[in-house]
Amino acid sequence: MAPFNPLHILVIEDDPDTRANLCDILEQDSHRVESAGSAAEALARADWSSISAIILDRKFPGAPADDLLPRLKQAAPDAAVLAITGHVSPQGTISALSPGATDYILKPVEPDDLRTRMRRLSEYRQAQDAMRVAERRYRLLVQNTSDIITATDRDGTILYQSPTIERTLGYRPEDRVGTNILRDPIVHPDDLDAMGAFFEEVRCRAGASVVSKFRLRDCNCSCRYIEAMGENLLEEEGISAIVVSYRDVTERIRAEEALRRERNFAEGLIGEAPAFVAVVDAEGRIVRFNRFAEEITGYRAEEVLGQSYFPIFIPERNRAQDQESFRRALAEVDTRGVVTPILTRSGREREIRWSYRVLKDSDGGAIGVLAIGQDVTELNEAQERALRSERLAAIGQMVAVLTHESRNALQCTQACLEILARKVEDRPEAVGLIARLQEAQDRLTHLYEDVGGFAAPIRLELGECDLGTVWREAWAHLESERKGRQARLLETGCETDLRCQIDKYRLERVFFNILENSLAACPDPVEVRMACSPTEIGGRPAVCVNIRDNGPGLSPEARQRIFEPFYTTKPKGTGLGMAITRRIIEAHGGRIDVGEGTIEGAEFMITLPRGAL
Repeated sequence: MAPFNPLHILVIEDDPDTRANLCDILEQDSHRVESAGSAAEALARADWSSISAIILDRKFPGAPADDLLPRLKQAAPDAAVLAITGHVSPQGTISALSPGATDYILKPVEPDDLRTRMRRLSEYRQAQDAMRVAERRYRLLVQNTSDIITATDRDGTILYQSPTIERTLGYRPEDRVGTNILRDPIVHPDDLDAMGAFFEEVRCRAGASVVSKFRLRDCNCSCRYIEAMGENLLEEEGISAIVVSYRDVTERIRAEEALRRERNFAEGLIGEAPAFVAVVDAEGRIVRFNRFAEEITGYRAEEVLGQSYFPIFIPERNRAQDQESFRRALAEVDTRGVVTPILTRSGREREIRWSYRVLKDSDGGAIGVLAIGQDVTELNEAQERALRSERLAAIGQMVAVLTHESRNALQCTQACLEILARKVEDRPEAVGLIARLQEAQDRLTHLYEDVGGFAAPIRLELGECDLGTVWREAWAHLESERKGRQARLLETGCETDLRCQIDKYRLERVFFNILENSLAACPDPVEVRMACSPTEIGGRPAVCVNIRDNGPGLSPEARQRIFEPFYTTKPKGTGLGMAITRRIIEAHGGRIDVGEGTIEGAEFMITLPRGAL
């Protein structure tokens, strides 16, 4: 049998033998037993607090059980009373229980029956004690929890309100009882419909929890954000009680809102910052890629997210060095100011000055690197142009001195060669040698003129002119080179307005140099296509002129070095023509670019502002 707790039992029986018999039976089960032979003796007890059960003979002389039992219940209200009766009829049973007895037992008393009933009584008291403990704990929990507990009937009338509401919102619990939750004045007016929908769902879903959020107003009319959980609890009698707990989440929501604002602000800065911003995880994969990075590289973010950064963006010659910089950044070694090239989608390189910041998890471990890069390509090019200008100025001064000092010598040499030619005109071999000397002298003079023109400062004489007219005149000046060849100049999309503020003479030289190169590089039939489109440069209206021939095109090296001074692929020439071309375009505030080599022939794009600088 399952163990039970022994009881403290008071036996009230006037018959000594019966009383002793009852005591013996009960003590065998370890009950603590006391006895009384009369009503007076029983009522004379001073301490009833420990008595948990009373066995009372219903036919007690001088004090019937109907009179004695109420007095015993008053003295020991928590004690169970077991009435001994000799009646076995239903009427006798009712009579035994009617004065307030918990149970009854028939005479003569059967020991096993008595022991069974006392065990049952012990178990019942254990259950009652457990319920009282649970009730105390529940009440303690409800009264001290940080959540506000509200119990209502099915119509929403508040039956119970926990004390937490006073600590949280400033309302007294007793003032809340009797008010209706559906017309609750503490609910924010804009959320009354939400409260009604929440309560209706709770009412219709017995035994299931329903969660919602709305706003309540405290006693100072300040708004508080509440997370509510309600449940419809069905009692055994069929009465439905609805319990709602409110949790104040105001500070959490405000913190989340502040965090959201900060995150949106940071995202806005990253997204719109005029800098290359990328977040790379510890394995080198791209997890963030901003709009400016898209513009610089030509890649969309969705194309590179999750991909390894280094094979996509770092030239192979720099890859090991950049991976080492990345590892140093993860180790929090200062790597600010590092300048490295990146590859764009088109294969061109951009110079980027980097700053790195390591990103950590909550445990302080490195999880990636925030890389912020400034595109210094134009700055470096401007510095290079400035340095080149300084060098050119020095070269110009040197060439001017050489030209001045050499002019007299060249003129003297030329005069002597002419005289010598007349004296030996009857000797063909000597005349040929003199002609070769004169040709070499002409080339030297031409070299002086080219170098001087390249090194000398460019002073523009601007005027409004149509670009189409300029390149047509340049094409006309190449008539001698075109003589006997199949060569055409085609114009497409050039109906746009081509008027610009330019130096006509110098722009004609630009088109002359490019068209001359095409004639030299292309086999017959030669086709040079001119295409135009409106554009912008530096935020100013501009015109883009695309020049493309049908020749073999430029090699990768030629595309990289075409504008370098003295670089040429021709067997003859100074290699200054395209360098001078770029200087003239840049002097106009424009830009000249080489095509990517993805289409047939050589391609140049000239962009010129419409107005003067």
